Amino acid sequence: MAVEVERVVDTTGAGDSFLGALVHFLATERAPLTEAVVRACVVAAYSVQRPGCQASYGTKAQVGL
Repeated sequence: MAVEVERVVDTTGAGDSFLGALVHFLATERAPLTEAVVRACVVAAYSVQRPGCQASYGTKAQVGL
């Protein structure tokens, strides 16, 4: 799943945000694996557009989910 980003600022937390979101969508929302992966890609794509690790993670509203 490719997600377009306007500008990559910092990729430091991309993997952590992807895995955290994937686990969240699977465990908490019981999303099917394919949907959870797509949504986790969106979360990771959002995170690379902001500096830092945890500070770059958006809320569900900010990410659009």
